[in-house]
Amino acid sequence: MYWISDYMLTWSEAVDRCHNSSNNGHLVHIDNEEENTEVYAILYEANRGYEYIWIGIHDSEKEGVWTYEDGSNLTYVNWGNGEPTGGWGYEEDCGVIRFGDYNDITCEEKYRFCCEYYVVIE
Repeated sequence: MYWISDYMLTWSEAVDRCHNSSNNGHLVHIDNEEENTEVYAILYEANRGYEYIWIGIHDSEKEGVWTYEDGSNLTYVNWGNGEPTGGWGYEEDCGVIRFGDYNDITCEEKYRFCCEYYVVIE
């Protein structure tokens, strides 16, 4: 299950918000092209497809080595044309999605974010 914020936070604040919710989630991990299409469709339906939205990838621990926020390896990326750039004189260590493509952005910027929760149906 995905949840899109209607307010803006920094990347680390968004990580904390997703994790500290009652559902103990995380910033969305997009694992393949099919899920990327699904997440983009959800963002588009919510009129957020044109905005930068925080997703759960970063390279803040080692430049150029992108992982999920929990340290696990990426299984899929969909970088936009020319991305990641690594910044123009400043660090761009956190990932966003826009129009289904990824971009690297300074982690201190504030954007909406997408949390992913696992729902157990009994």
